Amino acid sequence: MKWPWWKAALVSVPAILILLVATGSITNEHRVRTWRPDPQNASGPKQIWEASSPGAGVLSFFQPDSPSKKVMKTMGVDLSEQADKAKSPAPDPTTNPQKLIRTGQVSLEVKDYEIAVKGLEQVVSSSGGYVANTEVQRSASGARTGQVTLRVPAAVFKDAGSRIRSIGKVLSERTNIEDVTKAYTDLETRLRVKREALNRLREILRAKAGSLKDVLEVEKEISRITEEIELAEGQRRYFDNQIQLSTITVDLAEPEPISMARPSSWLALTEALRDSAAMIAGSCAFLLRLFLVLLPWAGIGLLVVWVYRKKKGKVKITS
Repeated sequence: MKWPWWKAALVSVPAILILLVATGSITNEHRVRTWRPDPQNASGPKQIWEASSPGAGVLSFFQPDSPSKKVMKTMGVDLSEQADKAKSPAPDPTTNPQKLIRTGQVSLEVKDYEIAVKGLEQVVSSSGGYVANTEVQRSASGARTGQVTLRVPAAVFKDAGSRIRSIGKVLSERTNIEDVTKAYTDLETRLRVKREALNRLREILRAKAGSLKDVLEVEKEISRITEEIELAEGQRRYFDNQIQLSTITVDLAEPEPISMARPSSWLALTEALRDSAAMIAGSCAFLLRLFLVLLPWAGIGLLVVWVYRKKKGKVKITS
């Protein structure tokens, strides 16, 4: 009697599962390496290496808390940032103050540039800041203009701005406040996640579980995560510096001197003659260019007329 294929499948599948259970229970002791967690590090990895039989792999897949669903194929540690972020508690907005970057720009008209710069230096020194950059230029009339960049603590940003405005006449003013709280919080979360992953990898390396190839893979992953941590820490230090010290850019300008002398009649006549000579010279130059351009075409035209008349004369003699 020949069984239908679906009856054969119903009988063979339980038989195969029973065989896999028996095989996995026999070989599991010699083919599975487990990590015994450190009591002082409860968040450490529970399993580093899994190289069990095919039956054990199938059974672990059907288990609800299967390590096969939580670990990599070769390393029994989850390095996914998404999983770590899910485990990490969400930051409490009440305990994290706002991270604000304040910048300002002021344009002042001052009587003396050097006195104004000294006044700015006194403002920043009394506020606990410093002068970051200074530029100065002098015009043809002798008036000086420049730009001074100041860094002052964020707590005295408004007070420093008021004292700076009192140094000269305010021509323009602009203030900008950038909220980087979300970016700063995300950066701290990424740093925490990467440090936890780095600690787990170091625990794996100290256990020296797996083959030489696996150890080298762990070391490579440690180097990569360490580099990412250093870059993130550099970005956080930049944020801290911009948040703690506000930037104020001050543009200084001395007024242009006004000449009260009236121009003489002789000077006006001299300028008029100079302008007329320039116009005549320009006209002569234009005519000369025009003559040089038309000269070849005039020669060609004369040559054509001469050839035409010569042929016409020969025709009359013949007739």
